[in-house]
Order: sequence, then structure tokens, then C-alpha cells
Amino acid sequence: MGIPERKEKEKIKRRKDILGAAKNSFSKKGFMNATIEEIAQESELSTGTIYLYFSGKEELYVSLIVETYDILIEELGEVLKQDVAPDELLVSIATTYYDFCENHPDHYRILNFIVNEHLNLKLTPELTEKIDDKTDIIFKMVSEVIKHGIGIGIFKQIDVWDVTSLFWSNIHGIIQTQTTIDYLKGRTTDIESLIRKNIELMFLAIKV
Repeated sequence: MGIPERKEKEKIKRRKDILGAAKNSFSKKGFMNATIEEIAQESELSTGTIYLYFSGKEELYVSLIVETYDILIEELGEVLKQDVAPDELLVSIATTYYDFCENHPDHYRILNFIVNEHLNLKLTPELTEKIDDKTDIIFKMVSEVIKHGIGIGIFKQIDVWDVTSLFWSNIHGIIQTQTTIDYLKGRTTDIESLIRKNIELMFLAIKV
């Protein structure tokens, strides 16, 4: 391995270390309370080095959100390879998102913090676009399943984008709300069962 290749490999590792430290910090403290100084300390780098890779907390945070969506998009992509009916695919998409939240708790918390702290985030149009691009990919995945369902006569002639938005909002809302209630009351609810019941109710409205 030559010097340029070694340097590039070191840069990739350093960026990964910074993001790993930032993920730990943001998932525990949220955007406002996390600091570049503690991220630098955990990654065993100087604050100056952090700024060589990221312009500030906002870019770090958005990079983690993009990373989060990339993991989810990959998992949903595997789901869409299944040769099953559109309604079954929607159930699989919903349960896959729930599994993602369970298996990647730090990423899930970071995703939630952007909703809770969006007023504190001063994102450039470029950073906002990075998030929008990823959410569009996920929504298009769901909308294509719904379009297919309409095309083969399983679903009614419905507004695809409206149903996609309702589908995703309901799933996310159930997970976020029920997780919070369970935490406050010290109990465990079968959230996956609630998600399935919600989808069954949606099917009553959209199925032919």
C-alpha cells in the first residue's frame, strides 16, 4: 500500500471514529447538550481535527441521520426483494422499521431528536437536502408498493402519496408514543402487535 492509499485509509478511519463518538454523545444528550469538545475527547482527537472533517455539530448530526437512513434503506431494500403481495409487503416494511428501531437504539434516538430539537438546528440548504433525499427514497419505496397494489386491483384508486405519508407517520408515531409510555410507566407493550393492528385498520379503508 502506497502513502496516498494509506493516508486515505487513515482519513476514512478517523471520520468513522468521529461519527462513532458523535453517535454516542448525541444519542445520550441530544443535539443541544452534546459538545464538539466531548466528541473530540471520546474519539481521542483534537477539536481542530474534528473541524477538518466537519464544519460543526450540525454537519456531524446530519451525517449521522444520513447514516441512519442508509442502514434503514438497505434493510427495506432486502424486504422489497420478497415475491409477495403488496399488502404483505407493507406489513413487512412496518415490522422491519420496528426491528430497526429495536436493533439500532442509538440511531433511532438520534432520528427522534431531530424532531424534538428541529428549532435548535440551523441547517444549511445543502444539509437539509441531504436529509430530504434520504426520506424521499424511503417514501418512494413505500409508494411503489402501494402503486403496485392499485395496479393489480388489491387497493382502491387512492392518493398514493397521502396513503404513504399516513402509513409511515402512523408506524413512527406508534413506536415513539408507546415506547415513551412504556418507559414512563415501567412496562412493556407488544408494539409490533399494535403496528399490525394499525395496518389491518388501514387495509379496511384502502383494500378493494
